[in-house]
Amino acid sequence: WLELYKAWNELQSYVWSEGSRLRYHYSKHMDDSAAEEAERVFREEIVPVAEDANAAFLEVLLSSRHKDAIGAHYGAQLLRVLEVNQEPLAPINSELRVKAGDLAKRYDKLVAAAEVTVAGETLTLPRARGLASSEDAALRRAAFEAYRTWFLEQREDIAQIYQEQVELRTQMGRNLGHPDFVPLGYAGMGRTDYGPAEAAAFRNAVETHASPLFARLCALQAEALGTPTLRPWDMAYNPELTLPTGAAQPIAGQLDKAARVFERLSPKLAAHFGRMRQEGLIDLENRKGKRAGAFCTSFSDEAKVAIFCNSIGDEGDVKTLMHEMGHAFQGWESQWIEAIDLRWPTSDGAEVHSMGMEFLSLPHLGEFFAPEA
Repeated sequence: WLELYKAWNELQSYVWSEGSRLRYHYSKHMDDSAAEEAERVFREEIVPVAEDANAAFLEVLLSSRHKDAIGAHYGAQLLRVLEVNQEPLAPINSELRVKAGDLAKRYDKLVAAAEVTVAGETLTLPRARGLASSEDAALRRAAFEAYRTWFLEQREDIAQIYQEQVELRTQMGRNLGHPDFVPLGYAGMGRTDYGPAEAAAFRNAVETHASPLFARLCALQAEALGTPTLRPWDMAYNPELTLPTGAAQPIAGQLDKAARVFERLSPKLAAHFGRMRQEGLIDLENRKGKRAGAFCTSFSDEAKVAIFCNSIGDEGDVKTLMHEMGHAFQGWESQWIEAIDLRWPTSDGAEVHSMGMEFLSLPHLGEFFAPEA
């Protein structure tokens, strides 16, 4: 069983690393038909076969009297992770997972190709949204209205995607005996010890403590702006806190400055960052045709970690870069772990590393911003 698990683990590493490489490349170039077709073939033709085989393997492994030997060798957490992985791999939902992936791609392509006009300039959605922190009140409002108008104009297509996605996911849950998708959603996030009760407690804490504080902060922000209430196009701008326009370095210099931050923090982190730059494992700048958002991924068969950003040249870029590098550093430091299912924590646990890096980097952000900022 130990030999069998080792072979299965190595095959898993190759298959899912290939998927990560294809998705990473496609996310960078959603307007590239060849990249789109390669991603489609993997997702629609390879993934269902691989997932069905994995489901069969896990069923046999977890019902075997030898599973404790696997746990003893790799750690008991592996067995908990594999148990949680069973339902998200259920063959009964293979076709529905493919359809859900198709819907997600439709939405991502729609947003990646979007452009709006603000003050006579044609901008991608992230660049338009970035103007929300401008000192120019008229520009903030124009950017907000252009950004929101685009989504309103696409509301029929987006609503249809959302409705179909909800229906698919609800059916997935019901196929496994659940009333809805929620239990399957928890399993899909790898939550081995964080359930609905813990999530409810967290929501209650937010409502009790964070929401009143947020309301007070919004009132103070409106007061600073000289408005009776905080208007939606002013949410990202506070004259007492927002850095002045141009405070962040241009995109071309952000990686050099980040390198100096990591050198101050740790030679090991600096070495990881240097390797990522050298091997082209950081895609930083926003552009038309690029998937929205930011994420970190890995290619475990190559023992490599990559990040994806949409930097536009403002101070928010720095936070995002530090956040994703927190994920990346954890990924690099976990490459020694043989079982690939243990190289990444749960979706909740992963944010400890990313948010932690945001805070650890704060004392060194003078590399990006002048002291008076």
